Amino acid sequence: MENWYLACYKAGKHNAFKAQMFLSQPQIDAMVFIPQICSYRPRTDRPGQLKKMIEPLFPGYMFICFDPEITHTSKISTCPGVSHLVRFADTIKPVNDSIVEEIMQLPVCVHSPVIKERKNKRMEQKNKTVLTTVQHDELMNVVAEKDGLTRSTMLYAFAQSVFE
Repeated sequence: MENWYLACYKAGKHNAFKAQMFLSQPQIDAMVFIPQICSYRPRTDRPGQLKKMIEPLFPGYMFICFDPEITHTSKISTCPGVSHLVRFADTIKPVNDSIVEEIMQLPVCVHSPVIKERKNKRMEQKNKTVLTTVQHDELMNVVAEKDGLTRSTMLYAFAQSVFE
C-alpha cells in the first residue's frame, strides 16, 4: 500500500530537483513533495530593500509517497539526489498521512496537480486518520519557526513522537 516516507536529499543546489525528476519517472512510480516557503531577505546591493526567496520549508528533507512492495526502498535510496530514507528505531516507517495532509493544506505550500489527483485517489481507498488538536498545534509551531534547520530538526522530532 502506498504511504508517505521521509527522506533526506543530498546537500547541493539542484539535488532535490534531481531526486524529484528521477522519482517521478513511470518505472519508479513515486510522488515527491518538497514543501517550500517564501521569505524576504535584505539585499546586499541595495540597502533598505528586500528580495524574495523561495526555500524549502524543511531544508534537507522531502516526503516521498510509494508502495514498498512495488518499488523497493533501495531504488529510492540509490536515486540521484537522495541521501537516504529516514529511519525511526532502525526501521523505515511511513509518516502519518495526516501530517503530510496538514502540511499540504498550508497556504505557503505549492504542489503540482498530479499530486492532488493521486492524493484524492489514495484517500478514497484509505481510512483517513486525523491529527489531534495537540499534534496539530505542535505541527503549526514547527512551521512557524523562522530558522530552516531548526524547523527540520523539529519536524524530525515531531514525526518520531507520532510513532511512539
